[in-house]
Amino acid sequence: MDNILIENIADIPEAEKKDNERFQYRKKSFIKTNDRQKCVVAVYTLAPKKSNYPYHYHLTSEETFFVMSGQGMLDTPGGPKPVKKGDFMFFPSGENGAHKLTNVSATEDLVYIDFDTKDYVDVALYPKSNKIGVFSKGVHKVYRIDDDVPYYEGE
Repeated sequence: MDNILIENIADIPEAEKKDNERFQYRKKSFIKTNDRQKCVVAVYTLAPKKSNYPYHYHLTSEETFFVMSGQGMLDTPGGPKPVKKGDFMFFPSGENGAHKLTNVSATEDLVYIDFDTKDYVDVALYPKSNKIGVFSKGVHKVYRIDDDVPYYEGE
């Protein structure tokens, strides 16, 4: 994509992720990861009592959320923080940017815009489950950190 992009949200197809009972969402991707841009933009909808992703942080990418409707609880290194319609959230790269967003309502969706910077290779750490994720073009892998092997093993 090398041109200005204008698209109405009603015209963006919605994808749904429901492969885990606690982590489920609907997503409308305006600028997709594979569009070769330096940012990714999507609108997420979290159903009542659902989270988007496990608690995590990125080593190089930064994220900004803007809540369009609903209310949630943001798990952060400083403890849980309530968020609501109109709130911005910024997550720097590194441990201080760790987060997990959960819809706290029993009846209403939480809708937010997610603006991400994008690096060719992104690494995410999941400190509560001791995992590491490596993401790049054609690579989407998550490992347990304890599975570390010596550099020359198998060479």
